Amino acid sequence: MISAAERGAAAPRKDSRPSRHARSRNGCTRPGRTPLWSNQEPPRPPGSRSASRRGTRRAAGADMRVLQEYVKAWGTDNMVRYPRSRWMREFPAPAAAYPGVDFLPVDMPTVFTSHLTGRYELFARIDVARGPAGPLQVVVVGAVPADPEATLFCLDIASGRILMLGVKDRTLELVNSSFKALSEFLYHFALFVDQDTGRAGRARRAAVLRATLAGIDPAAFADPESWWSVTFMQLEYRTA
Repeated sequence: MISAAERGAAAPRKDSRPSRHARSRNGCTRPGRTPLWSNQEPPRPPGSRSASRRGTRRAAGADMRVLQEYVKAWGTDNMVRYPRSRWMREFPAPAAAYPGVDFLPVDMPTVFTSHLTGRYELFARIDVARGPAGPLQVVVVGAVPADPEATLFCLDIASGRILMLGVKDRTLELVNSSFKALSEFLYHFALFVDQDTGRAGRARRAAVLRATLAGIDPAAFADPESWWSVTFMQLEYRTA
Protein backbone atom coordinates (compact mmCIF):
# COMPACT_ATOMS: atom_id res chain seq x y z
CA MET A 1 0.00 0.00 0.00
CA ILE A 2 1.04 3.59 -0.53
CA SER A 3 1.70 5.55 2.62
CA ALA A 4 -0.28 8.63 3.51
CA ALA A 5 2.85 10.68 2.85
CA GLU A 6 2.63 9.72 -0.81
CA ARG A 7 -0.83 11.19 -1.27
CA GLY A 8 -1.23 14.76 -2.48
CA ALA A 9 -1.94 17.15 -5.34
CA ALA A 10 -0.51 16.40 -8.75
CA ALA A 11 0.78 18.82 -11.35
CA PRO A 12 1.40 17.67 -14.94
CA ARG A 13 4.69 18.01 -16.75
CA LYS A 14 4.84 16.88 -20.34
CA ASP A 15 7.22 14.21 -21.51
CA SER A 16 7.58 12.75 -25.00
CA ARG A 17 4.57 11.05 -26.56
CA PRO A 18 3.90 9.02 -29.70
CA SER A 19 3.15 10.84 -32.91
CA ARG A 20 1.67 8.22 -35.20
CA HIS A 21 -1.49 6.13 -35.36
CA ALA A 22 -2.35 2.57 -34.41
CA ARG A 23 -5.62 0.71 -34.56
CA SER A 24 -7.24 -1.10 -31.68
CA ARG A 25 -8.66 -4.59 -32.12
CA ASN A 26 -12.04 -3.18 -33.06
CA GLY A 27 -10.46 -1.32 -35.95
CA CYS A 28 -10.88 2.19 -34.52
CA THR A 29 -7.99 4.54 -35.15
CA ARG A 30 -6.38 5.83 -31.99
CA PRO A 31 -4.77 9.27 -32.50
CA GLY A 32 -1.23 9.73 -31.28
CA ARG A 33 -0.26 6.04 -31.20
CA THR A 34 2.86 4.54 -32.73
CA PRO A 35 2.31 1.13 -34.36
CA LEU A 36 4.80 -1.67 -33.94
CA TRP A 37 6.50 -1.99 -37.30
CA SER A 38 7.24 -5.48 -38.58
CA ASN A 39 10.94 -4.69 -38.99
CA GLN A 40 11.46 -3.72 -35.35
CA GLU A 41 14.67 -5.01 -33.84
CA PRO A 42 14.24 -7.03 -30.66
CA PRO A 43 15.27 -5.34 -27.41
CA ARG A 44 18.88 -6.01 -26.52
CA PRO A 45 19.63 -7.34 -23.06
CA PRO A 46 22.16 -5.56 -20.84
CA GLY A 47 25.41 -7.42 -20.44
CA SER A 48 29.16 -7.25 -20.40
CA ARG A 49 30.98 -6.33 -23.59
CA SER A 50 33.18 -9.33 -22.99
CA ALA A 51 30.28 -11.77 -23.30
CA SER A 52 30.77 -14.38 -25.98
CA ARG A 53 29.07 -14.01 -29.33
CA ARG A 54 27.30 -17.29 -28.72
CA GLY A 55 25.87 -16.02 -25.44
CA THR A 56 24.82 -12.78 -27.11
CA ARG A 57 23.06 -14.68 -29.88
CA ARG A 58 21.24 -16.84 -27.33
CA ALA A 59 20.09 -13.75 -25.42
CA ALA A 60 18.96 -12.02 -28.61
CA GLY A 61 17.08 -15.15 -29.63
CA ALA A 62 15.33 -15.32 -26.27
CA ASP A 63 14.37 -11.64 -26.55
CA MET A 64 13.00 -12.22 -30.04
CA ARG A 65 10.82 -15.07 -28.76
CA VAL A 66 9.48 -12.88 -25.96
CA LEU A 67 8.76 -10.06 -28.40
CA GLN A 68 6.94 -12.40 -30.78
CA GLU A 69 4.85 -13.85 -27.95
CA TYR A 70 3.77 -10.39 -26.79
CA VAL A 71 3.00 -9.25 -30.34
CA LYS A 72 0.87 -12.34 -30.88
CA ALA A 73 -0.98 -11.84 -27.58
CA TRP A 74 -1.67 -8.11 -27.94
CA GLY A 75 -1.99 -7.86 -31.72
CA THR A 76 0.22 -5.84 -34.07
CA ASP A 77 -2.47 -3.17 -34.46
CA ASN A 78 -3.08 -2.86 -30.73
CA MET A 79 0.27 -1.65 -29.44
CA VAL A 80 2.00 1.63 -28.65
CA ARG A 81 5.71 2.19 -28.11
CA TYR A 82 7.18 3.81 -25.04
CA PRO A 83 10.78 5.17 -24.77
CA ARG A 84 12.16 2.26 -22.78
CA SER A 85 15.85 2.85 -23.49
CA ARG A 86 15.68 6.55 -22.67
CA TRP A 87 13.73 5.96 -19.46
CA MET A 88 16.26 3.36 -18.37
CA ARG A 89 19.04 5.91 -18.91
CA GLU A 90 17.29 8.88 -17.32
CA PHE A 91 15.21 7.43 -14.47
CA PRO A 92 16.73 5.97 -11.28
CA ALA A 93 14.43 2.91 -11.27
CA PRO A 94 16.44 -0.33 -11.52
CA ALA A 95 16.77 -1.92 -14.95
CA ALA A 96 15.13 -5.10 -13.63
CA ALA A 97 11.90 -3.13 -13.12
CA TYR A 98 11.39 -2.67 -16.87
CA PRO A 99 9.68 -5.05 -19.29
CA GLY A 100 11.73 -6.83 -21.91
CA VAL A 101 9.72 -5.13 -24.67
CA ASP A 102 9.30 -1.45 -25.48
CA PHE A 103 5.58 -1.41 -26.20
CA LEU A 104 2.26 -1.62 -24.37
CA PRO A 105 -1.22 -2.64 -25.46
CA VAL A 106 -3.52 0.17 -26.57
CA ASP A 107 -6.63 -1.57 -25.27
CA MET A 108 -7.03 -4.54 -22.94
CA PRO A 109 -10.67 -5.27 -22.05
CA THR A 110 -11.62 -4.32 -18.49
CA VAL A 111 -8.12 -3.80 -17.12
CA PHE A 112 -6.03 -1.37 -19.19
CA THR A 113 -6.02 1.26 -21.91
CA SER A 114 -3.38 3.66 -23.20
CA HIS A 115 -6.03 5.72 -25.01
CA LEU A 116 -6.32 8.71 -22.69
CA THR A 117 -9.00 11.37 -23.00
CA GLY A 118 -8.60 13.50 -19.90
CA ARG A 119 -6.26 16.09 -18.43
CA TYR A 120 -3.12 13.99 -18.76
CA GLU A 121 -1.54 12.68 -21.94
CA LEU A 122 0.14 9.31 -22.31
CA PHE A 123 3.71 9.51 -20.94
CA ALA A 124 3.04 12.85 -19.22
CA ARG A 125 5.24 13.35 -16.18
CA ILE A 126 3.46 14.27 -12.95
CA ASP A 127 4.82 15.53 -9.64
CA VAL A 128 2.69 14.23 -6.76
CA ALA A 129 3.13 16.30 -3.59
CA ARG A 130 4.18 14.40 -0.46
CA GLY A 131 4.83 17.20 2.01
CA PRO A 132 8.33 17.39 3.53
CA ALA A 133 9.39 14.28 1.62
CA GLY A 134 9.21 16.21 -1.64
CA PRO A 135 7.23 15.29 -4.75
CA LEU A 136 6.89 11.76 -6.03
CA GLN A 137 7.63 11.80 -9.75
CA VAL A 138 5.57 9.47 -11.92
CA VAL A 139 4.93 8.97 -15.63
CA VAL A 140 1.51 8.09 -17.02
CA VAL A 141 1.58 4.73 -18.83
CA GLY A 142 -2.14 4.00 -19.10
CA ALA A 143 -5.56 4.23 -17.49
CA VAL A 144 -8.51 2.20 -16.26
CA PRO A 145 -10.77 1.66 -19.31
CA ALA A 146 -13.97 2.41 -17.41
CA ASP A 147 -12.65 5.77 -16.19
CA PRO A 148 -9.67 6.87 -18.33
CA GLU A 149 -9.99 10.54 -17.39
CA ALA A 150 -9.84 10.05 -13.64
CA THR A 151 -7.92 6.84 -12.86
CA LEU A 152 -4.41 6.49 -14.27
CA PHE A 153 -1.67 3.88 -14.18
CA CYS A 154 1.67 5.56 -13.47
CA LEU A 155 5.31 4.50 -13.34
CA ASP A 156 7.16 5.61 -10.21
CA ILE A 157 10.41 6.67 -11.85
CA ALA A 158 12.42 6.15 -8.66
CA SER A 159 11.37 2.60 -7.78
CA GLY A 160 9.82 1.20 -10.97
CA ARG A 161 6.51 0.48 -9.21
CA ILE A 162 3.21 0.91 -11.03
CA LEU A 163 0.81 3.08 -9.05
CA MET A 164 -2.83 3.98 -9.59
CA LEU A 165 -3.42 7.72 -9.41
CA GLY A 166 -6.90 8.98 -8.61
CA VAL A 167 -6.88 12.32 -10.41
CA LYS A 168 -9.87 13.79 -8.56
CA ASP A 169 -9.02 12.69 -5.02
CA ARG A 170 -5.23 12.78 -5.53
CA THR A 171 -4.81 9.26 -4.13
CA LEU A 172 -2.17 6.65 -4.91
CA GLU A 173 -2.45 2.86 -4.69
CA LEU A 174 -0.03 0.10 -5.56
CA VAL A 175 -0.94 -1.83 -8.72
CA ASN A 176 2.25 -3.79 -9.41
CA SER A 177 5.64 -3.90 -7.74
CA SER A 178 7.33 -3.26 -11.10
CA PHE A 179 6.61 -2.10 -14.65
CA LYS A 180 7.77 -5.52 -15.81
CA ALA A 181 5.14 -7.21 -13.65
CA LEU A 182 2.39 -5.04 -15.15
CA SER A 183 3.53 -6.00 -18.65
CA GLU A 184 3.51 -9.69 -17.74
CA PHE A 185 0.05 -9.36 -16.18
CA LEU A 186 -1.30 -7.77 -19.36
CA TYR A 187 0.31 -10.48 -21.48
CA HIS A 188 -1.33 -13.28 -19.50
CA PHE A 189 -4.63 -11.40 -19.35
CA ALA A 190 -4.60 -11.11 -23.14
CA LEU A 191 -4.23 -14.88 -23.42
CA PHE A 192 -7.13 -15.27 -20.99
CA VAL A 193 -9.33 -13.01 -23.13
CA ASP A 194 -8.35 -14.65 -26.42
CA GLN A 195 -9.10 -18.12 -25.07
CA ASP A 196 -12.48 -17.14 -23.65
CA THR A 197 -15.38 -19.21 -25.00
CA GLY A 198 -18.15 -17.69 -22.93
CA ARG A 199 -19.50 -17.51 -19.42
CA ALA A 200 -19.25 -21.22 -18.70
CA GLY A 201 -15.92 -22.02 -17.11
CA ARG A 202 -14.75 -18.40 -17.04
CA ALA A 203 -14.68 -18.18 -13.24
CA ARG A 204 -12.55 -21.32 -12.98
CA ARG A 205 -10.14 -20.01 -15.60
CA ALA A 206 -9.99 -16.67 -13.80
CA ALA A 207 -9.00 -18.44 -10.57
CA VAL A 208 -6.20 -20.24 -12.42
CA LEU A 209 -5.02 -16.95 -13.92
CA ARG A 210 -5.06 -15.28 -10.52
CA ALA A 211 -2.77 -18.00 -9.15
CA THR A 212 -0.40 -17.53 -12.09
CA LEU A 213 -0.26 -13.76 -11.64
CA ALA A 214 0.13 -14.02 -7.86
CA GLY A 215 3.22 -16.12 -8.52
CA ILE A 216 4.64 -13.33 -10.69
CA ASP A 217 3.86 -10.45 -8.32
CA PRO A 218 2.39 -11.38 -4.91
CA ALA A 219 2.27 -7.71 -3.87
CA ALA A 220 -0.43 -7.07 -6.47
CA PHE A 221 -2.85 -9.23 -4.48
CA ALA A 222 -1.60 -8.56 -0.93
CA ASP A 223 -4.42 -6.08 -0.27
CA PRO A 224 -7.94 -7.51 -0.82
CA GLU A 225 -9.01 -4.04 -1.98
CA SER A 226 -6.22 -3.63 -4.53
CA TRP A 227 -6.94 -3.12 -8.22
CA TRP A 228 -6.06 -6.67 -9.22
CA SER A 229 -7.78 -8.26 -6.20
CA VAL A 230 -11.06 -6.50 -6.97
CA THR A 231 -10.77 -7.22 -10.70
CA PHE A 232 -10.40 -10.94 -10.12
CA MET A 233 -13.08 -11.04 -7.45
CA GLN A 234 -15.48 -9.75 -10.09
CA LEU A 235 -14.25 -12.23 -12.70
CA GLU A 236 -14.44 -15.19 -10.36
CA TYR A 237 -17.81 -14.49 -8.75
CA ARG A 238 -19.85 -12.48 -11.22
CA THR A 239 -19.16 -14.92 -14.05
CA ALA A 240 -19.64 -18.09 -12.02
